[in-house]
Amino acid sequence: MKTTKANINAQEKILVAARELFTKQGYAAVKTRDIAAAAGINIALLNYYFRSKEQLFEQVMQENFGAFVKGVTEVINNPDNSLEEKIDLLVVTYMDMLEKNPNMPLFVLNHVSQNKSKIDIKEKMMSSVMMKQFHAGVGAGHYSHIHPSQFMLNLLGLVVFPFMARPMLLSGPESGDPNFLIQIMKQRRAYLPHWIKALIKVPLPDIPNVLNIPTAPNIPTAPNIPNAPNIPNQTNFNQEGLNTLRNSPTNS
Repeated sequence: MKTTKANINAQEKILVAARELFTKQGYAAVKTRDIAAAAGINIALLNYYFRSKEQLFEQVMQENFGAFVKGVTEVINNPDNSLEEKIDLLVVTYMDMLEKNPNMPLFVLNHVSQNKSKIDIKEKMMSSVMMKQFHAGVGAGHYSHIHPSQFMLNLLGLVVFPFMARPMLLSGPESGDPNFLIQIMKQRRAYLPHWIKALIKVPLPDIPNVLNIPTAPNIPTAPNIPNAPNIPNQTNFNQEGLNTLRNSPTNS
């Protein structure tokens, strides 16, 4: 028998509706009655399956985050790709996930701050093939001698923070341009791999280890490394993008 919406049970209907509304409108804007209406059920039935909007949001995000972690784990443990190829793939994987699930950073931060559950992406990264490649590159003098946590923070921060800063980006002078955020994120897809690769190759000053942060284990200090080669000059592209924004109808 062909599966139709009418054949899906009530709980699945609720999850489908919640996922769509949370993605389109954001967590704060969605009411439980909106989810019930979109699912075609009454509010009492929704409350029977899910005690609160928070519980429903958590289940939706847990499912999405689980799929994301699986995808990331496959990338960082692929022995056939180089470290720099993995950086390219991780940027695409992270940005695809965040564009489909803009509430994911809120979900992760809430869980980390309240210790609701163990989010083990750090452990997976630190023990991955990618980190072994990073250690080997540092030892061979290809990358700067930085703690792997700094590498991970740069990767995650550069990718994730713009999605958390959406309200700030949308409240500026370009707020009337519906394509502004789309263009910014499209540019970042192209820029980020180059920026992240450059950050692990630039020579670093000697900084006292005042916090007693351990350095990468058993890795000799790398010599001064020139900036990452073959990074395209983005000056013209940046200027063109700025000119486009300045000449857009909303800014005229």
